Amino acid sequence: MQDNILIYVAGNPGLYPLEYYDSEAGGYAGAIPELLRAFASGRGYELVYYEPGPEDNRAHLAENMQVDIISGAVSGEDFENSSGILPLFTAETEEGTVEYGLALTSAAPDGLYEELAAYAAGRSQSAVTGEILAAAAPSERPEAGPSALPALIALALAAAVAIAALLAALRRSRARARAAERELETDSNSGLLNSRGFERAFNATVNDSNHVLYHMVCFHFELGHIERVSGPGEILRFQRFMADVLRRHASGNELMAVGINGDFFSLCRTSSAAEARDWALGALKDMKTYTCAGASLRDSDASVGIFPLSAREHDYSSVLFHARQCAMSAAWEGHSWRICGGDNCRACDDEHELLSDLEHALEFGEFQLHMQFFVSAKDFSITGGEALSRWQHPKKGLLGPDRFIPLLEREGRIERLDFYNLDRACAFLQQLYAEKKGEFFLSCNFSRRSFAQPQLLERCREIICRYDFPRHELIMEITESGYINPAEAGQMRANILAVRSLGVQVMLDDFGMGYATFHDLQEFPMDGLKLDKSLVDTIDTEQGKVIVDGIVRTGHKLGLVVLAEGVEEEWQVDALKALNCDLLQGYLFSLPIPASEALRRVAGLG
Repeated sequence: MQDNILIYVAGNPGLYPLEYYDSEAGGYAGAIPELLRAFASGRGYELVYYEPGPEDNRAHLAENMQVDIISGAVSGEDFENSSGILPLFTAETEEGTVEYGLALTSAAPDGLYEELAAYAAGRSQSAVTGEILAAAAPSERPEAGPSALPALIALALAAAVAIAALLAALRRSRARARAAERELETDSNSGLLNSRGFERAFNATVNDSNHVLYHMVCFHFELGHIERVSGPGEILRFQRFMADVLRRHASGNELMAVGINGDFFSLCRTSSAAEARDWALGALKDMKTYTCAGASLRDSDASVGIFPLSAREHDYSSVLFHARQCAMSAAWEGHSWRICGGDNCRACDDEHELLSDLEHALEFGEFQLHMQFFVSAKDFSITGGEALSRWQHPKKGLLGPDRFIPLLEREGRIERLDFYNLDRACAFLQQLYAEKKGEFFLSCNFSRRSFAQPQLLERCREIICRYDFPRHELIMEITESGYINPAEAGQMRANILAVRSLGVQVMLDDFGMGYATFHDLQEFPMDGLKLDKSLVDTIDTEQGKVIVDGIVRTGHKLGLVVLAEGVEEEWQVDALKALNCDLLQGYLFSLPIPASEALRRVAGLG
């Protein structure tokens, strides 16, 4: 027996009732799919809707010659490598006659167009109207039979009159929906796709049969220099400039987006990694011409990573991860670019494996709470501690924070761990409070990106209210962990005020380096600040001593508690005491220890 000829169809998910994606059935429904199935029956054809789903992938599938039929085509639509529309349904609207039907690509079997045209021409108007009725309200269709026939005819005539208005309204509704979706998927500052839009477009573009044609390019930037010199607003101007450069260099075969960390991505359709590299370096050269009033983009601030999708898996998150890691690795090594592949990616693969294991680790409690005490600078008595994470990985052993914290921050995954640690810290404080052993302050780290989330207060309140302890003993430390834009800074300030209204204290971590500057003290209401270890290490110099003295004095005038971290030498203790620093933390006083041991030590203080 001869096998049926497979006919691949690209469906229109939003042309109800003529053709639409039925999420419950997991496939396409409507008048056009039913017509195509009736046509194929008995003619030696088997229909396969290509990549069925709620996204409209027809233009891409036609361009890449992956389908034979473009279904749900509307007059005025133009698909590459396809014929004009073979009309199946016609309606008169305010805009004139509108035709709905099929377009065949040049990949279609010989003679298919003629067969479909002959089949369509043989349908009566009553059959056309009946198909539309069946698609529009199948559950309400009258039973076929002599008594129901007059009602069915009347309903059909009414439908024929109303269908034009229905389809015209449908087109307007679809246009509004597309505009709203574009707004949600577009970065408002640069005009490029945001992460949500880029993921959708990527998945609509890349598949098992064409991924070898594409390369992911990541443009990685270290923005701290520009932000420190010229302020947060300069970052937004920088991103607009970068977007304009990418548009000028675009050939029409790229998808371009801004990532959550301020990096730029471009999915390029090129013949080789070398071609993608040359294109990217040409754009990077123009990007490095950026200047502003107080700063310019230095060579070391920008790098490119190229990931060939043919080399490995082409899952969206994996592709972005590898491209970005290659770009950052190039920067660390002092190079402008790197192509992913071979031995260069072993460390990258290790980190990607850790990311893949994150949810399992959180669910099964692989992250363990450790603690490092801080002491009073006056008498060295233990007054509190910092909650720290260690990952007891089932294959890699006990991992320190340097193995996973920077990774989670770079990849926008730190928020889950932040709230997990908050829960563990609150549980520790409740245990200690039950022992009635006096006050003990416990700080818990939160990244800036976590603290800038709109839902932060709700999630913090839900966790904290599960436990019983004096709220002022909990300190939330905001770490120096990456750039946030001015809108996020406004949300962060509101969150700080809201968290403090719960009775919780807030402290700036790593003060004096990176994004944690005196501007933060003016912008964000705080209860304390933690001096960065790099400042403590230079306190033996005249310049370093003056800087730390100025920070401590400023903090005290603002009513803040000042804590110095990274204290490892006696001379640092003497200098910090002389400058009236309040609290000290470092290996000289305490190594990080498991929370169970910390509880025993604190509870035994009497």
